[in-house]
Amino acid sequence: MRGNFGNMMKQAQAMQANMQKVQAEIANIEVSGESGGGMVKVLMTGKHEVKRVQIEPAVAGEDREMLEDLIAAAINDANQITGQAYLSANTKAHAFLWANGKMKDIDTLGSTYSEGESINQSGAVVGRMTVSSPSLYLVYHAFVFRSGKMQDLNKLIPKSSGWVLEEASGINDAGQIVGVGTLHGQDHGFLLQPSSQ
Repeated sequence: MRGNFGNMMKQAQAMQANMQKVQAEIANIEVSGESGGGMVKVLMTGKHEVKRVQIEPAVAGEDREMLEDLIAAAINDANQITGQAYLSANTKAHAFLWANGKMKDIDTLGSTYSEGESINQSGAVVGRMTVSSPSLYLVYHAFVFRSGKMQDLNKLIPKSSGWVLEEASGINDAGQIVGVGTLHGQDHGFLLQPSSQ
C-alpha cells in the first residue's frame, strides 16, 4: 500500500513539473490582434500581457475617442484576440481566435487566406477571406465567425442587393458589422444590422 502511495506521489510531482513547463511555454507565446483594417495592432503574451500597441501614423492625428475604440476592438475585456496566423508549411494563413491561452483556427470554410479584423465581447469575429474565383487575383469576401462557424456575409444578404461585401472591419456588442465592399461595382462602406429572427 505504501509503495502505491509513493508511486502516486511521484506521478503527481511529475504532472506538476510538466504543467509548470507547459505554463512557461504558453507564457512565452506571442499573439497579435488588429482592428480598423490594420490601423491598430496589439502584441500580447500568453500571460495576457500587452507588449506593444502599434498605431498607424494617419490614425494618431485623429480624435482620442476613435483611437480608444480601435484599441478596444483589438483586445476585448475577455482577453480574446483575433488576427491571422500562417499554417504549417506557410502555404496558407487563416483567421484565428486566441482565448483562454489557446489559439484556434476559425477558418471553417477552408480559405487559402483569411484574417480576423475585429472581435466583440461575445467572441464573434469579423474579417475577410479569399474565395474561389476565375480571376488571377485574390478575391476577398467579408465573413463573420460565431457559434463555432465561419459564414460568408454575402450569403446572408439578398443575392439581388447588388452588394459584394469584401471586408468586415468591425463588429460591436449589438452585432452590427461595418466594412467595405462594392455596390453595383462602386466602392462603398456598409453597415449590417443583425436580423431579429
